[in-house]
Amino acid sequence: MKKRFYILFIFLLCNSVKVYSDKTDTIPPSYFWITPKEFSILTTNSIKLCVDVNDKTNGTGIESVKFYAHYYDYTCTEIHKEFIGEVKDFPYEFLWDCSNIPDQCLDALILYCDVTDSLGNVSSVPQGKVNGYGLKIVLDRNPYFKDLQLLAHRINKPVIIDGNLSEWAPKDSIVFSNNDDNIIVYSTWDKKNLYFGIKVYDKYVTSPFDKDDTKIKNIPLGDKIEIYLDTLHDHAQIRDSHHPSYIFCASGLVFQRTMVFNGVQYESIEDYNLNASVSVQGTLNNTTDIDQGYIIELALPWEKMDVDKKNIKSMGLEIWTNDQDYANENKFYAGWSTRAGYLFNPSEWGNIIFVDKKVLSLKYLVFIGFLISVMLAYISIRVIKTFKSKDEDERVFDSHIKNAIEYIKEHYSEETLSREEVAQFVCLSPSYFGNLFKNECGLNFTEFLIRLRIEKAKKLLITTHKPISEIANEIGFNDQSYFCRVFRKKEKKSPGLFRKKYLKHNNPLEVQ
Repeated sequence: MKKRFYILFIFLLCNSVKVYSDKTDTIPPSYFWITPKEFSILTTNSIKLCVDVNDKTNGTGIESVKFYAHYYDYTCTEIHKEFIGEVKDFPYEFLWDCSNIPDQCLDALILYCDVTDSLGNVSSVPQGKVNGYGLKIVLDRNPYFKDLQLLAHRINKPVIIDGNLSEWAPKDSIVFSNNDDNIIVYSTWDKKNLYFGIKVYDKYVTSPFDKDDTKIKNIPLGDKIEIYLDTLHDHAQIRDSHHPSYIFCASGLVFQRTMVFNGVQYESIEDYNLNASVSVQGTLNNTTDIDQGYIIELALPWEKMDVDKKNIKSMGLEIWTNDQDYANENKFYAGWSTRAGYLFNPSEWGNIIFVDKKVLSLKYLVFIGFLISVMLAYISIRVIKTFKSKDEDERVFDSHIKNAIEYIKEHYSEETLSREEVAQFVCLSPSYFGNLFKNECGLNFTEFLIRLRIEKAKKLLITTHKPISEIANEIGFNDQSYFCRVFRKKEKKSPGLFRKKYLKHNNPLEVQ
């Protein structure tokens, strides 16, 4: 009996100690994410959330695991730690339907988890998490690339970075709006730099920063423009060192932000040494008047961007703007190609296309103009001389060659007709007459005379029944054999065959 009593006493004592121990448990449980992994790129509308939970300190057990999400909705409103689901039993996993939220870039979509044990101890920081306790992932369900383009034409003369856009007027541009702001963006390039010129039409230009400020990590306030580049144009979904951004506050504060990502950590590096200019057209931080806006100019050295300017054809590009009017204390975000939720996702950006049409410098244009002037002068002189020479020859032709041809047509039947006879008739020397005659008629005197006699012979052959010997004498050939040889050479057939073939295919004409 005593033995049983001692056993019962020891059992009750142990249970009372355990209960006391449980009630004094203040150590929260520990957990770590199983899925998704941090920096994952998710492309579906259903995401499995799963954590591994450990509460072995005193074994009180897990009461619940709650999941939350931070993101931007379709109106670009930031949603802070929205409750998305809860599980109370092992395995601690939840299937999240995220079809109601837009694509999210890294730093935009963050998952949180609260693990509560049976005594109410809550753990919100997963094991091994030091900088913050949210799980950063990317949501990208859009398989298509943007076709928006900004054409940047090559130039020879460098752009002067002075906050004046007068030299940008004839260049290509893109235009978009944000709230009551209108933004015009230009770009061009040369062998050393890539240039941007931006005009922001804004009625109230505001900025709480001094242009000499440094080490600024986040600047959500004030009017500003941001330029994002994807120098590799590989449509990567997470920004890294190949995706620099350039921030321009209306106050004149300008710096470059480069993201460093090694798969484990994600941080930014700032550089305030830029060849840039910001000028306000109005009064900064004064809401009692109406401003015209502000102007931005930027020159980016190709070497600093670590790109091969000789082979580069395009880059990814996004222009982002923040408009904050202190008059109504509202701020508005807008981008050329993206919305707030996936601003930092380079796969969603537009494109800057580099047009490399060689532009001749002024000195080459002057030289080419001089050569063209010399050529035109030479051609003009030659044309004048040609017309002058032609006019003179036509006058000679009218007074000499025309008379010579008339004389030849009247005397072609004379066997003794010669060049000397005709030259004497027109009062020219035989040699000068011969050259002038050939230049004007295209034939020398003898060729012209033979052609004329053959044409007369052909007419007589087909219009008369005269013998060939008589026709030969009539056109100036006393030797019939010689006439036949000349006729065959010109017409490729004898006079008799010529007459026979013609009469075979044509009705004989009356004998004249």
